[in-house]
Amino acid sequence: MTATKSEATNFYWHCRVAAAIAKFPKTPATSANARHAVRMATLNAAGRKGINLASSKARSARQTSGKNWSACGLIKEHLVPISTIFDIVLRELDNPEPRRWADYVDVPTDQNLTLWGIPANWVTTLEAVPDELVIARVIKDNTALAWIHKDDDMKLRAAGYTKCMPQDWNGRDRYARYKACGIELVDISGTEPKPTPAIDFRLTTASEPARDN
Repeated sequence: MTATKSEATNFYWHCRVAAAIAKFPKTPATSANARHAVRMATLNAAGRKGINLASSKARSARQTSGKNWSACGLIKEHLVPISTIFDIVLRELDNPEPRRWADYVDVPTDQNLTLWGIPANWVTTLEAVPDELVIARVIKDNTALAWIHKDDDMKLRAAGYTKCMPQDWNGRDRYARYKACGIELVDISGTEPKPTPAIDFRLTTASEPARDN
């Protein structure tokens, strides 16, 4: 994760909004808004410079064009679909097991510890871990972004994996969909000669194609 201080702050508020909406009765409207808050939280968690992976075809297309990643007609993809992350969020919020602060204290960054309200005596405190921190844990554990080619997208669609992970997913392997479709992902961190145009993740629009999966 490469979030800036402002992105870390936005991440907190998107998690808090999702937690607040999740307390409302579950309706199509409330679920859609909670899901959107989770999606925005994932983008801020990754950060504007947090796309460190690309498919081999996407990398080749970018090298051929010589343009920035966002100008190559590629698709910005969540390795674990938003639909799956949102399902995990709902499952964790409904989990009746007691929450241990030790499982969550590493979620906030140094810049925004006060926002999250981590108690100084978290080792012994019996105060409840807030829902927004539970949501943040799920998002931090499951968020990674990649650039993929349209041909890769067609493979995922043909396999039925645009909005879900394989049925035998172990809950840990973020690459499961791509492995199942024979799509190779490569590390592109540090390979961008020019900065990618900044995207304001507080907005719902972006210049490059993106799947709200």
